Amino acid sequence: MGSGASAVLNRARASLDYPTQKGRLLSIGLDQCTIGHTLAALDADPAEADTALDLAIETMRRASTMYFLPVVHLTRAQHRRVRHDPAGVRADLDAALAVAGPAGMRTPLAEAARQWTLADQLIRATGYGRREAELHLVEARLAHHQRRPDEARVAQALAEARIRAIGQWGLWPDLTRVAAELGLPPPTPPETEGA
Repeated sequence: MGSGASAVLNRARASLDYPTQKGRLLSIGLDQCTIGHTLAALDADPAEADTALDLAIETMRRASTMYFLPVVHLTRAQHRRVRHDPAGVRADLDAALAVAGPAGMRTPLAEAARQWTLADQLIRATGYGRREAELHLVEARLAHHQRRPDEARVAQALAEARIRAIGQWGLWPDLTRVAAELGLPPPTPPETEGA
């Protein structure tokens, strides 16, 4: 990646001066995203890449612009996936879907699907089964926003079955929220089953 990526990093850092002086939050956010993404690609200090990507998202939110926010969340999700942070990946995929899904942003939805596939592969390769329910919840939301209702319901059912099987009750509020988003009745809480 060498000199080309280093040149991109230098240009992005240099271009921060003007929008910072003028208070142009969108430009600052995009530059910080470029910096974070490039630092991650260069295998530079991971904490510096984290900081730049966090700042990019924070700045985008302060700019009150939603158009680029899913892309920035997906960029951070990619960085978190490489760093083996499945909870962070899930949070960013959820955030990207929350904006891109209702707005019908097809490109971010396609990228979210790609990130979901990579997260699924990582979880299966590492045998980290405690993340399966979370992965199914993201899959349900993604399928819902891609207008694939049958697949969304199947993924939601798989998430519920996994939560019940391993007693992962901390995910119950997420399961209930996803069911509501899909237009499904709320799942029966475990303490009321058989009553």
